[in-house]
Amino acid sequence: MYNNMNNLDSLDRKLLYELSIDSRQPLAYIGRKIGIPKSVVDYRLNRLIEKGIVKQFNVYVDHNKLGYRQIKIFYKYQYINPQKQMEIIDYFIGKEYCNLVASTEGQFDLLVGLLLTDNNHICNFWEETQEKFGHFFRNKELTIFIKDFRFTQSYIFKDKNVPHDYLGKNIPSGNTLIDVDQLDINLLRTLMRNARTPLNKLTKLYSTSTPTISKRLKKLTRNGLIRAFTVDIDVKKIGYQIFKSYVLLKDVKKRKNIIEYAKLYPNLVSIEIYAGKSDIDLEFHCKNSSDFHRIMQDIIRQFPDSIRSYLQIIIIDYHKSNYIP
Repeated sequence: MYNNMNNLDSLDRKLLYELSIDSRQPLAYIGRKIGIPKSVVDYRLNRLIEKGIVKQFNVYVDHNKLGYRQIKIFYKYQYINPQKQMEIIDYFIGKEYCNLVASTEGQFDLLVGLLLTDNNHICNFWEETQEKFGHFFRNKELTIFIKDFRFTQSYIFKDKNVPHDYLGKNIPSGNTLIDVDQLDINLLRTLMRNARTPLNKLTKLYSTSTPTISKRLKKLTRNGLIRAFTVDIDVKKIGYQIFKSYVLLKDVKKRKNIIEYAKLYPNLVSIEIYAGKSDIDLEFHCKNSSDFHRIMQDIIRQFPDSIRSYLQIIIIDYHKSNYIP
């Protein structure tokens, strides 16, 4: 079993990096870029899947363009036992509009993401959850999504010359609603389960032609609904942990400068801006807490008059993620 980065050779790292940029790339194309035959790419990829390092090929979707309001709620437990904890987790997993459920440690114990369409939906969810489980929550924080940025996982490559850049940087972002039909939604749902699903399988699945599917995928990418095809890696199996830093600012006008500096670190994999307790949410993949705090202390030293403090959580396990209702 892979348990640290040293178990991945340079070709494995190159392959994972290429998949993080575009997981729908043909294997022959990846092979040409990293200098090995398609058959070897196929063998290595299957081995990474069998080892559980590659968990899923997925899609980075701009939910705002579908009209969803994205909300995250952080919960801290009290009076809890393992059975009740699993009951709460299963409750959130079973909610169609919950697109994220993760166990965490640190400031909070549970992170829940919601995709909702109106205020009544939010109120009904909040009241139902409080009636069922409010006694078991010592604290809770609700935040409303504004925008996010995701990055290539260049830390995997172990090469400072490898670009650490935005995923979908040339794709239009914004809150403009995109007109979609049921075929578009079906394609998104299928590709969120497996972004490498071949065109011929998609055509059979939805009883349409290859040109139709190809045209739809190009349209969904061109209008920014699909921002990138990427890969879900079990970072624990390559010796990393998922750290989230919720940064509170003294001077919000410096947020852009802080973001530009933070992205110099290849371990930074996402930035989220929410209306809530924090002003910037940073996600890093680091080997340990010491490495994570070293990065955060460096950022604070660069902006001593702009950063007030930061809160930290570690993602222990994702129970549900990357989903469209």
